[in-house]
Amino acid sequence: MPDITTIYGEPAGGFVQESVDRTELPMGKYVAEILDSELKEDADGNQRITFKFSVVDNEKFNGRWFWVDFSLKDANSQREEIGRKQFASLIGAVKLDQVTDTEVMHRKKCAVTMIQGKPKNNGGHFVNYKFSVDLTTSVTSHNVTSDNQSQIDEINSFKSLEDNSDSSTDWS
Repeated sequence: MPDITTIYGEPAGGFVQESVDRTELPMGKYVAEILDSELKEDADGNQRITFKFSVVDNEKFNGRWFWVDFSLKDANSQREEIGRKQFASLIGAVKLDQVTDTEVMHRKKCAVTMIQGKPKNNGGHFVNYKFSVDLTTSVTSHNVTSDNQSQIDEINSFKSLEDNSDSSTDWS
């Protein structure tokens, strides 16, 4: 065994390890922040991206981590298709159009809904994830002034016409 006293200058010990709650998060909706991401490849050449999230909006679960995998290249075409669609959903949920490096997603927040999925062979259940834009953060609204109110009214009148029309109407 290696002698680690040369690293510490004394016998190792006395470290206090913070207790971490590792129980599963209950199914539900959370606002979460992306902390990290990692591209992984298995022995068969299947590739997936694993994202590490932290819950940020829930007093009971603030700071709790969870991980979500997205299959991007997989021998099982259905798994790959689902993974790519879910990954695209996450990209949209963090308000990005395209991603070439997942690091740009770090520190971004989104709403994550956890839904109980199919049973696992070894017990428990898979978790299905749905991603959406976090609407809990305040958004700056534009003030309506008398200068642009007429334009807004005009747009709304066209919208009203569209809502009352059927798809077979010929507008030519």
